[in-house]
Amino acid sequence: MVDDASGAIRFDGLSSGLQSGQIVDQLVQVARQPIRQIEAQSAVVQAHRAGLNAVIGALSKLGDVAGKMDQASDLSGVSASVSNADIVSAAVSNQAQLGSHTLTVQQLAAAQLTYSDSVAAADQGGLFGSGSLAITLQNGSSQSFS
Repeated sequence: MVDDASGAIRFDGLSSGLQSGQIVDQLVQVARQPIRQIEAQSAVVQAHRAGLNAVIGALSKLGDVAGKMDQASDLSGVSASVSNADIVSAAVSNQAQLGSHTLTVQQLAAAQLTYSDSVAAADQGGLFGSGSLAITLQNGSSQSFS
């Protein structure tokens, strides 16, 4: 005689000697194994689905941003600005590298004047010394003076 959880009294194996209740429970567990496998596979599929939905959402946002950049100038994030246009100016081209650059003016240039006393005649010997002067320009051309 067996008293189960529901309070009912069962007489297992009374006539056959077999534990029929235990056999039935095991058969039910075996029959439920495919259901448990399907439930586990369903959980995996749901996790994959959630991941794909996240990727789809991110691609949608990327498409929205890309759609707003319909001009080549939208891709260029460079600009030039100055805090005091009376002192300095700045310009930028499409070849500029991204970044931030700072120019600090420590001292403004001052005008310089150089003069000498007037000379009565250029042929006064020894006044200016003798020799020649050569000036070479940045482009490589030069001019000599004697």
